[in-house]
Amino acid sequence: MRGVVAHEDPANRDTRFARVRARLSVLPDLERDRPGILRRFHAAARAVTRQHQIAVEQAERILASGAATTGAVRAVPEPVAAEVLKLIYARAGGSDPGLSRTQIAAMLRLAQPGRGGRGVDLPGGLRFRIVGELMQVVPSRHESGGPLRLDVMPCVGCDDHRAAHLRPGLALRVGFRSPGLRLRPLGGSGSRKLQDVFVDARVPREDRDGWPLVFAGDKLAWVPGLAVDAELASRPGEPGLHVSVAPMPVPSAQKVVRLENPKSPRGDLS
Repeated sequence: MRGVVAHEDPANRDTRFARVRARLSVLPDLERDRPGILRRFHAAARAVTRQHQIAVEQAERILASGAATTGAVRAVPEPVAAEVLKLIYARAGGSDPGLSRTQIAAMLRLAQPGRGGRGVDLPGGLRFRIVGELMQVVPSRHESGGPLRLDVMPCVGCDDHRAAHLRPGLALRVGFRSPGLRLRPLGGSGSRKLQDVFVDARVPREDRDGWPLVFAGDKLAWVPGLAVDAELASRPGEPGLHVSVAPMPVPSAQKVVRLENPKSPRGDLS
C-alpha cells in the first residue's frame, strides 16, 4: 500500500531467540543438505492445519449437542477430545491458547473411568473437575455471589420448582451445614443424613460447605434444589409459605459444563 512504511522488528534478527537461529541457520542448512525439505515442511504444516480445523469443528459439534460428558470425550479420537477440553476451558473464561500439553493430558486422564469428584487446577484461577459423568470448569476457590437472601411469602401452592412450600408459622433462617444434620425428604422413606443427600445429588465436596440451607428453628427444613423435609412441607392446596433463596444453588446433575463469570487470564502458553 502506498504511504505505508514497513516496520522492521529487530527481534526478528536477534540470534538470542531460538526461532531466529532456526530461521537463519538451521533451515538454510537443512535445505542445502536436503534440497526440497522446506517445501515438504510447508506441505506437512498445511496438512496439520487442516486436520486441526477438522478436530475443532468436531469438538464444536459435540458441545453444541450438549453432550460434553466423559463418555462423549472417550468416544472420539484424542485430538478431538483435546479440542473439546480446550473449548470448555475457553468458554469458562480461560485464555485461548492457555493450556499446556501437560495440562490437557491431565484433563484427558481425568475423563477416563474412575472415582468422581476429581479435578486439576488450570491457569487463571480455574479448575477442571469430573462429577459423575459431567465435566465442569469452575473457579479454583468458591466465589461468593453476594449475600444470601431468604424470601418468604404466603402461598397456597404454585408451580415454582425453585422454591419450597413449607407449613405456616415457622421461624425460618438460612444457614450452612454442620455435623449430624438430617431430614425426612418429601417423597422418600425414612430419615436421611444431609451428607447422603449431597452424595446422591453429586454435589462436589468443595461445594457442600457453601450450599445454603433453610432451617425452621434448629431443624433442617429445606436443602435448596435437592430436598424438603416431609414433616415441614405444606400440604397441596392448603395455605403455606413460599420460600426461596437467592442466589439459588444448582445441582450438578443439571449441568454439563458450568460457566462462571468470564475471566481473562493470561494462561500458560508453554
